[in-house]
Amino acid sequence: MSDSDFPSSVGTVIIGSGIVGSSLTGELAERGCDDIFLIDKGPLSDPGGSTGHASNFILSVEHSKDMTQITSVSRDIYRDFGAFTNSGGIEVARTEEGMKELKRRVGSAKAFGEEAELLTPDEVEELVTYVNTDSSRAASTARGWHV
Repeated sequence: MSDSDFPSSVGTVIIGSGIVGSSLTGELAERGCDDIFLIDKGPLSDPGGSTGHASNFILSVEHSKDMTQITSVSRDIYRDFGAFTNSGGIEVARTEEGMKELKRRVGSAKAFGEEAELLTPDEVEELVTYVNTDSSRAASTARGWHV
């Protein structure tokens, strides 16, 4: 981008087109702000900031309804960008405490309208043959999204 491609003035400048910058830009646009300039050092879907260094995996299983809703909106934004793969996810519990947490997470996900279920170690092995399930108690699967 050359200097001549930049606008001479704008109402709002957002630096960074990762998850936060893109979400903020979309939210402002939905609220009627039409004078926004979003800039980043690289192209979507990997502009090179902290979002690109993350695992780029959005997992919908949260205990907070607000966080679950934010995750759902983020998923929809990435789907609209065309930088989205619906891949799912599996979390394995190897201790009794881990099992209790999985049950809580699955319960929360279902309560907030997300798809999630508890799986037996045998069911995990059918889905992901390379996972060692010898010491597994159970696992949960949730609709997850890879960006």
